[in-house]
Amino acid sequence: MRYQLLPLVWTAALIVSSHAAAQPITLRAAKAPASPAAWDEPAQASYTRNANGTESYAIDSALRIKTPNLPGTTAQGLIGFWVAKNTLIEKVQDKHGVDLSFGAQFNTADDKDGAFLQLTLTGERDQVKDTKGSTLLLSADFQSFERLNLGGCGRSDSKRCTFWNAQLALYSNQALNPSKSIDGRSTGTQLVVKVTSRPFPAEHGLHRLTFSVSGQLQNDFDASGTRKKEHRNLYKAKASWRFHTEEDTVKPSLSIERATGSDILQGLEKQAFTKVAFGLQF
Repeated sequence: MRYQLLPLVWTAALIVSSHAAAQPITLRAAKAPASPAAWDEPAQASYTRNANGTESYAIDSALRIKTPNLPGTTAQGLIGFWVAKNTLIEKVQDKHGVDLSFGAQFNTADDKDGAFLQLTLTGERDQVKDTKGSTLLLSADFQSFERLNLGGCGRSDSKRCTFWNAQLALYSNQALNPSKSIDGRSTGTQLVVKVTSRPFPAEHGLHRLTFSVSGQLQNDFDASGTRKKEHRNLYKAKASWRFHTEEDTVKPSLSIERATGSDILQGLEKQAFTKVAFGLQF
């Protein structure tokens, strides 16, 4: 009988930052692939050793290096190294890449809403399909800190509130392996909407509980070579408990997430799975 002998699920996020005058770059570890700060989620890893001696694991992380803003602007460059691998699921995911990005942040006059515009070029390898490829992504990440606010939290993580993020993007993804006669490109649009809610006030016993739901739609409007036009969906629902206050330096958490769908940019085939994770952010 197959059973889990040693499950270990952990999440880590590392942020090293200071004023640009004191430090020329910012180093950040987060979820893959390397994306704008509006979408930062902790890096994730999971390991299981089974009774028959086999091992399986998952890792979803990115190491990002951000350059300082151009003088007098919010424009900045980004280099990201990322890996998205999961052998715990039925259809194995194993993809890694390097991102080169350039973007800028734009906020409304009252700072209640913002948008991050970014152009990203990615070189990537899919170990499952044995292909090398590239992705060109032009994205606009929109975020609201107060429009759907239930209690005036803004960017705080300790007050009662609900806020949203949304991304609209154009992508062109190519996969290539001449020895297997694989040469295809998919070009399309991507829409991601995420809503996060902290429904309980600080004085409530459940004030550390956070819920989030997200939906991602990818629609190819052109495909060439060995690729065919496709429409993909990816839906996620997550609940997490924060074992920390906003002032703490080390911020542990525990979460459970349910995901169903597919993502061509991360090499995720259509399927459904549940993930439990212990998190650390510091």
